[in-house]
Amino acid sequence: MKQSLTLASKMAQNSVKQTPRELFAIAPMVDISDRFFRYFMRYLTPNAFLYTEMLNEHAIIHKKDRYSLLSFSDNQHPVVCQIGGNNPEKMATAAKIVEEYGYDEVNINCGCPSSKTRDGCFGAVLMFDAKLVAEMTRTMMKAVNIPVTVKCRLGVDNLDKYEDVHNFIRIVSHEGGVQKFIIHARKCLLNGLSPHENRTVPELKYDWVFRLKQDFPDLRFVINGGFTDPAKISDILNEDNGLEGCMVGRLAYNFPWNLAAIDRQLFKHDKDTLTREQIILSYAEFAQKEQETGLDRGERIPNSLLVKPVINIFSGEYEGGKFRKFLSELAIDKGYKGQVERVLRESIEYYKNINPEGVQTKNGEKIIRPIWQLQGYAKHKQAIIDNQE
Repeated sequence: MKQSLTLASKMAQNSVKQTPRELFAIAPMVDISDRFFRYFMRYLTPNAFLYTEMLNEHAIIHKKDRYSLLSFSDNQHPVVCQIGGNNPEKMATAAKIVEEYGYDEVNINCGCPSSKTRDGCFGAVLMFDAKLVAEMTRTMMKAVNIPVTVKCRLGVDNLDKYEDVHNFIRIVSHEGGVQKFIIHARKCLLNGLSPHENRTVPELKYDWVFRLKQDFPDLRFVINGGFTDPAKISDILNEDNGLEGCMVGRLAYNFPWNLAAIDRQLFKHDKDTLTREQIILSYAEFAQKEQETGLDRGERIPNSLLVKPVINIFSGEYEGGKFRKFLSELAIDKGYKGQVERVLRESIEYYKNINPEGVQTKNGEKIIRPIWQLQGYAKHKQAIIDNQE
């Protein structure tokens, strides 16, 4: 059942910009993957592909303040803009604008099951019409010189047999020229499940993604869905599976410090990260500058938006919840309005008094129980032994 490339092979030979292997990627997440979040990610994972949240074709074309929508810092490369839409010509126009802003790739969302995408006939709905997706990708490829990729599910509603997703990939690759697919390894339901439930309830079928790679050996597949354990990421990227890479979403937001260890492991380097105190202080300077220059453009950026990338940096660690609570409360305090750097500096000083070891660790290392607490426990245990004797 192996399929050879036709249009994709031809397009690979033209002037399309080539991007490195997408071994590791941070997923597009609505209301999370903005330019501030992506900037912060680079402190933790220097090598991952970074995605924007899904941007609607109409917003990209018609929004007056494109800077707030599309701008990004130089450190974010390789960076991919994900677009949602269903009109080939408008998608091509949007892709051209994205290319002009310097993005490395443009990705089409064929996997989001939200009511907004369902009612607008884009996102996961597009899996019902592979011919339309192929027309969109062809039109976009004619307009830009950066790769056009597709992110999709394994199925949608009753279109959920392996033959269905195989047919979708065949049409979009052969007729649409797409060479790289990011596959969320579960189906979705357009009715009956919330977006959150669609990320957790439908069964994960990693073996289907392996089969797709076997059936389309010349295509590149990045697997997504359910990767919350760093060890699981290494396992899935076993050479025998033949995958391009692995994409994570909620892991990056809920446990961002884990990314530092993952990056070192996957990309086989020993370059140290900064300590988390250094990271937060450095990010604080960036965030304050963004807040001030935003005002010059008429863009008011609240503290709560700018601290959001940092909020979970101590998740799963000794008293990490206290850092999150303190930072969250300070960010909405009216007395700190427009002073995000002060918010972040005072928050790290507060937490430093609670977990002084934790703020100084590097490379994803966490302090679950501080040394002083361990020493106290050891003394307590020895006292019990002494009393028994």
